[in-house]
Amino acid sequence: MYFKIIFILLFIVISTSCTVDCKYLQFTDGITYINGIKYSGDCISYYPEGTISSKRSYDKGLDNGRWEFYHPNGTLETEGSYERGARIGKWSYFYENGSIKQVSFYKNGLKDSVWTNYLLNGDPLWEKEFKNDTLNSITNFQRFR
Repeated sequence: MYFKIIFILLFIVISTSCTVDCKYLQFTDGITYINGIKYSGDCISYYPEGTISSKRSYDKGLDNGRWEFYHPNGTLETEGSYERGARIGKWSYFYENGSIKQVSFYKNGLKDSVWTNYLLNGDPLWEKEFKNDTLNSITNFQRFR
């Protein structure tokens, strides 16, 4: 019996502290599980051809830590962080060529601060200002040639 308990505890520690393929995780009602246990650790997902699609982190089943998503060509598509299931701080989105597409900000999971969206050439397209998930203003940048 003693060895069975040690084995179960060892399995829990190993399965929740290593990087696993995200396909082995189960998502139910906003909580992430592995083998019925709330998952803590990192996971990596892959495109069918084998390149990395995303890198994610969890703590006790909640999205937590740095998250990254990649375009099929391997360039970074999105990067940002979670804290106990809520988006926090700066989230950046990129075009396939690596140029910035959008910068967004979150505070306790709510949209906050100035969000900026960019054209492929790097020029700003629009800005939106948020406070506590409420849109306060929009600025559209006109292009004249």
